[in-house]
Amino acid sequence: MQDDRLSKRLKTEYKPVTWANHPVQIDAKGSTGQLAAWRKATIDSGFAPIEFLLPSVQATFVDRLPDSMQAAEEAYARNPGALEKLLEHRWGYYFYLGGGYSTKSREHGEADGRAHAIMRVQSINDVVAQLYGRDLKGKTLLDMACNWGGMGIDMATRGCRVTGFDIRQENVDKARDLIAYLGTPDIEVRQSDILDLTPVKNGTFDVVYNLGLMYHLTQPIEAMEITYALCNEIAVVDTNCSREAFSGFAQIQVGNVNQPDHARGARRLELKPTYRAVIDMMLAVGFKDLIEVTLDLKDFPHSPSRHVLETYNRRRIIGFK
Repeated sequence: MQDDRLSKRLKTEYKPVTWANHPVQIDAKGSTGQLAAWRKATIDSGFAPIEFLLPSVQATFVDRLPDSMQAAEEAYARNPGALEKLLEHRWGYYFYLGGGYSTKSREHGEADGRAHAIMRVQSINDVVAQLYGRDLKGKTLLDMACNWGGMGIDMATRGCRVTGFDIRQENVDKARDLIAYLGTPDIEVRQSDILDLTPVKNGTFDVVYNLGLMYHLTQPIEAMEITYALCNEIAVVDTNCSREAFSGFAQIQVGNVNQPDHARGARRLELKPTYRAVIDMMLAVGFKDLIEVTLDLKDFPHSPSRHVLETYNRRRIIGFK
């Protein structure tokens, strides 16, 4: 029986948590050692299948920089000296800056970051553009947790009027520096906790991006309600997920929230949703229809990012209001 195999494996691999005066063991990626043991046990025992529960559209990886990044050559040609200020930042994600440089030029994993950035644009921005018949002129877009603005910059170059928010002021500052360097029109970025966003205060938007956000929260249901409330037409939820075949959340303890980290929430505890939980939340808050974006990774380079993508530990779901 699978139940027996899982039970036996957990007895040997799952260790009790000691809270008093001792932090929970943290692995290199920030999740607890206990959660890692649970995930391995469930996957090995068949309790964490790769499920596909929604209608889907497929995005195919093509090794070509998006137009928004290719346009950086013009920015570099206009003012190559401005590049140095950008390279002083710690970015975490890839964006091509022109002249052979990128936001990852002074960080590890530039090649992997490049492929992941291309796939992200192709599996989110390109798909949204296709849904609108590639006519995005005048569409309003909210990027709820924009980090330093790369996805919004790309959509602004396609004709959207983009507003981005991020909880960390340092990310907002980086976004503004990058926008100024590129000369991107119709995009503004401001600092805010997403839980403070309301239609009365911030308005509503044709498209809402909830990207890389849901697994950094302790109030995921409230965040999904806000996503729906701010949305006029469609919303994209892109999130890491646990694969266990039930609707729920894994509690994860992360590192010191005061340490610099471009992509972390405001608390030491975060709730990581399962795939089914994301679907259930989106339907519960009111989205009428959902589709999922699946990936054709045939030409994607072998890398850590490929492993995350092909094992579907990250999902992209579009909700229609």
